[in-house]
Parts: sequence; structure tokens; C-alpha cells
Amino acid sequence: MADEVRNKKFSDLPKRSLSAIIYGVLWIIAIYFGGWVLSVVTYLFFSIAAWELIKLLNSDLKEKKLFTISAAITLFLLIISQLLIYFKFRDLSFLNFTFSNFANIGSFMSLLVLPLFIILLLETVFLLFFSKSSINNFLKFLSFLFFWIIIPIISVQFLNTFNYLLVTIVTIWVFDTMAYVMGVLLGKHTLAKGISPKKTTEGVIYGAILTYIIFIIYFSFIEKRADLYWIVAIIPFLATIGDLLESKLKREIGVKDSGNILPGHGGMLDRLDSILFTVPFVTLVYLVIILF
Repeated sequence: MADEVRNKKFSDLPKRSLSAIIYGVLWIIAIYFGGWVLSVVTYLFFSIAAWELIKLLNSDLKEKKLFTISAAITLFLLIISQLLIYFKFRDLSFLNFTFSNFANIGSFMSLLVLPLFIILLLETVFLLFFSKSSINNFLKFLSFLFFWIIIPIISVQFLNTFNYLLVTIVTIWVFDTMAYVMGVLLGKHTLAKGISPKKTTEGVIYGAILTYIIFIIYFSFIEKRADLYWIVAIIPFLATIGDLLESKLKREIGVKDSGNILPGHGGMLDRLDSILFTVPFVTLVYLVIILF
């Protein structure tokens, strides 16, 4: 029986791998060219994810319209901000003040946001493992709007300025693949049975170990970048938390996947869950490093 389940999982591997490659290549192209290309890909991916969530929520038509308008306004404001920065409209007084006082404002924001982010992370761990309470639709949407759209989009744009985004995305990609393969081969103990029955402790642990080995070899012999080890070290943990949080949300809604745009993976929301904590956290830590 176990062999049949394992063979069935591996039968999905080609389809899953092709989707992952296309998704990953789009990210790599966007990161390589940067600028407006990265902006377009980022907004496209997160807009699809927002639309998927709105469709999934068990709310009435009026509430869904409110969510759609809110998401549209948020994305519109983000795009306007992006255009202001892209065309370097720094003559406006508030923008000129922000750019000229970046170090002071950045230091303050780092000290303010980083503790809040850590608190959010701890609350998420509590919600996943120690609490059986449900999250109502409105709080789901607000948290998604803020933590799954605004913060990741801003983080993606900022992090690419320092060329750390590629390492972050590729590490997520490698870990997801290794965790899936090792889970199929060696998985016996469910990591969070009530949330994600298919995610195993062995898959996460051995997947993380293989990810570390791959990047230790790469950073030691191919591209000597010891300063990037910390990114690889924290990503398996943060990516797993993001994945479990999205799994809990889907379980409460009563669906298996957020959509079907990526065969073998589900929807865009299913792929972006790993970015939920990883990209913002790497951004915040790196901001602290360069400012202090």
C-alpha cells in the first residue's frame, strides 16, 4: 500500500516539476532584468493570488466585492508608489525627505518592524500548533492583504536592489523540491496532521539538510559567498511556516488547492506561501545589517 502511494506521488513529479520550472524561470528572468520587468511579474503573481483567495473565501457577494475593491486599491497605490520611485520623482517634498533621511528612517523602521514581525511569527506558530480557533473571513483577508501582498511586494522590490532576491527565491525552490522528494521517499511522521497530512517531519528535516549541503558546495567551490549562508540557514524554517499557514487557511475554507493555474502545485497562492515569511524576513535582517 505504501509503495502504491509513493508511486502515485512520483507519477505527479513530471507535471509538478514542469510547473515549478516555468514558475522558477519567470522569477529568474524577472530578477535578472529587474526594474519594470520584476515589478510586472511580482504584481502579476500576487494579483492572481489575491484573486484566488477572494474566490475561495466563504463570504457573500457583497463582501467579496468589498474584498476585490480593497485589493485593487491596494495594488493601485503600490503601483503608483512604484512609478514614483521608477521615474525618480524625488522633488516632491515628502519623497525628498524620505530619500535624504533614509538611514535614520530605515533604522527606526527596522527597530519597529522587526520585533512586530517576530511577534507575528510566534503568533503564527501558536495558531498552527497550539490553537484550534478559526480565523474569520475578514481577518483572513486583512492578514492576506497586508502580509501576503503589501509586505512581500515591497520586500521583493527592495531586496533585488542588493541582489539577494535570487538566492532567496532559488533557496525556496530547492528546499521545496528536496522536501517533497524526501517526504515521498522517507516520510513517516506527519509534521502537522490536522493542517497538512502530506507534509512530513522527515521531508522537512532531510529536505533542509540536502538544501544546506547543495548550497555549502555551491558557496564553497563555485561562488564563494560566505555572507549568504544565513539566508539558506533560515529559509527552510520560514518557508515551512508559510506553507503550513496557507494549508490551515485552505483547510478552514474546505479546499485542497487555491486554484489550478500551476498543474501539480495548485494555484498561485499555493506557490507564494513560501515567500510569505522568507522574503520579508531576509529583507528586514539585511536592512539591519546594512544600517548597523
